Amino acid sequence: MGPIHDYLARAGLMSLDARASQIELAVRDLIDQFDTPVDMPDAALFRYRVPALSEDGSCSLLDELDPTPYDLAVVLGGASEAARRKLKLLNIVVARGAMVTGA
Repeated sequence: MGPIHDYLARAGLMSLDARASQIELAVRDLIDQFDTPVDMPDAALFRYRVPALSEDGSCSLLDELDPTPYDLAVVLGGASEAARRKLKLLNIVVARGAMVTGA
């Protein structure tokens, strides 16, 4: 038994135990990706386009983006090096997940 089996047992996910070796390979693959350099400018890390809101602000308009990008730096307390690293790691996780799942 290994750490994945132990985690699945503690998390109440023993129904996935038969796939523990596949899960372990996926986790190792993801960890290996953390060494991949992510060359993204701050503009791409901290700011992104979001859907435009309706006039009453209650829902987004389909197929229309707000002209003002959303700025994560405001929410994260600035564009610190720690925030920059976390956002780069998040981008790695999302990109790798999309690649592995074909999404």
